[in-house]
Amino acid sequence: MFKKTYPIWLLGLLVVFLAFGCSDDDDETPTGTNGTPSMEHTPTPINVGVPEAMAQSNDPYAQMATDWVEALASFDSLFTYFIPPSKAAKAAISFVSAADTLVWSWSNGTMTIKLRFWESATHYHWQYLWDGTLDQVVYDNWVWFYADESKDGTEGHFYWYDNNTTDILFSWTWTYLAGVYNVTYLFTSGLDSLRIAAIINADGSGHVDYYLNDVLSIRVVWYADGSGAWWTYNPDDNGTWSVVKN
Repeated sequence: MFKKTYPIWLLGLLVVFLAFGCSDDDDETPTGTNGTPSMEHTPTPINVGVPEAMAQSNDPYAQMATDWVEALASFDSLFTYFIPPSKAAKAAISFVSAADTLVWSWSNGTMTIKLRFWESATHYHWQYLWDGTLDQVVYDNWVWFYADESKDGTEGHFYWYDNNTTDILFSWTWTYLAGVYNVTYLFTSGLDSLRIAAIINADGSGHVDYYLNDVLSIRVVWYADGSGAWWTYNPDDNGTWSVVKN
C-alpha cells in the first residue's frame, strides 16, 4: 500500500533517476547533421500554488495539500529534458506520418539519446528516446518520455514509460481554462495506483483529492484567504483550519 507521503518521495526519486538522461555537456558526443540545436517551442511551466496563509498554517492537512500542490507543480522541472544539450546535433527527419520532425541526438557512454520534436495542427509534441545498451539491456529507440501541449496553451500531457516497455509508469495532465488550473498526476505500479487531482482557481482557492487504487482517501478544500477544510475516508473524519491573523 502506498504511503501518504509517496508523491514527495517519488519526486525525489525522479531527480536522482533522471540524472542519467542529461549529463554534463562535456560528456556528450554529438551525432547527426544540420547545424546548431534550437528548440522552436518548449513545454510551458505550470505556475500553481496555494495561498500564503495556507502554506504557513500548522494544520497537518493544510501542509499535506500544500506539499501535494507543490509536487504537482514541480514535475514541470522534467521539461528541461525536452531541451537539447548544447553539443547535440540536429537533423530533419520524417517519422511515420509526422511532418517537419526535428531530431537531436547525443551520446552518453554506450547510449545514444534522441530528442524528437514535431507539430500537429493543434499541438506541439516531444519524445525522448534511448537507443543502445545499458547494463546489458538493449534499447531500440525506446520512448522514455512523451509530452504534448496545445498551441493555445490550454492543455498538456506528460507520460513516463516503464523501463524498456510501452507501459505508462506515470502520467501528468493539465488544463488551463478561464484562469483555472486542473492538474492530475497518476502513478501505476502493478495492481496499485495513486492519483492526485487538484483544481486551483484564479483567486487562489482550490481543492485536491488523493486516491489509492481509484478510491478517494483524502479531500482537502481551501479558500482564497488560506482557510480550509479536510475529509478522510475509511476511517471517516473531517476538520477545518482557520487563518491566523496578525
